[in-house]
Amino acid sequence: MRYLVVILLLSACSFNDVTYSIEPDLNVYVESFYKEALIRGYDLRTPNLLVFKESDLYQAKARIRTGSNGQIKVVFDKEWVDFNLRTYPERVESVMFHELGHALLHRDHAKGCYSLMLDGGCEACYENKPEMRKKLIDELFNPCSD
Repeated sequence: MRYLVVILLLSACSFNDVTYSIEPDLNVYVESFYKEALIRGYDLRTPNLLVFKESDLYQAKARIRTGSNGQIKVVFDKEWVDFNLRTYPERVESVMFHELGHALLHRDHAKGCYSLMLDGGCEACYENKPEMRKKLIDELFNPCSD
């Protein structure tokens, strides 16, 4: 009987739980990524995505971190993202798409073509240019040859 209780307790605990949690003011950009993916025939929704803000990312706008349990974390520099949410929301979207391109599309940095996956990002690539936004998002899901 004692062993049954221990087994039940251990089975109720999971040491490798994954979580889906998106910072509320960044959710619109994650949903936009999923929508653009579906338009192009990709269903990339994943139950193991965390998107949050953190201070002092050491001059990075955002980073991807992957846990051993498959947890995908997109971490945004709090100061950068809060400023750009108020002033340049297209920049937040392009950086989100860049990071999700790494995490969900397994894209490396692009070389030799104009892409959201350029090393260092392409944060102002389509600011106030809706026609350029479509071209860059098309390329994100259908990479140019480098």
